[in-house]
Amino acid sequence: MATQKTYVYVDKIDVSKIFDSKYKGKVQDMARKLASKWVDKSKELTTRGDKKQNGFMLGGTISKLLKGDKGGKTLLAAEMSMHMSTWPKKSMFGFPSGKAAVEVLNEAKIERDIEDLLDSLIESLVLKKANKEFEKRAKDLAKSK
Repeated sequence: MATQKTYVYVDKIDVSKIFDSKYKGKVQDMARKLASKWVDKSKELTTRGDKKQNGFMLGGTISKLLKGDKGGKTLLAAEMSMHMSTWPKKSMFGFPSGKAAVEVLNEAKIERDIEDLLDSLIESLVLKKANKEFEKRAKDLAKSK
């Protein structure tokens, strides 16, 4: 019999400072979808399920998403902090953070570079930090049922 996966609610990802406000809504949606994608890579966690069940919540803030020139190249750089909590009680316990940068390959297709940057940053935060902590705590959650 397959083991039931633990539910993770992925909350809205806020954006504080961005190089162009026209991308803010797209970046928020993109970041939430990417966080969900990386949570779902776990064999023990899922973002699909009953929101009423006990599990975890993952949210965060992209504090900076900036564009600038360095050495004749245009770069995108992002800084992000995430928050982890129990669900639905929202008792916080973890705050992974990180930063990343990529070169803008084509100004006309900058959204693709934004997505690559966020995908890399969120992958490192979710796979290497959040999922590991959620999986560890899920074992305790299962014992308390």
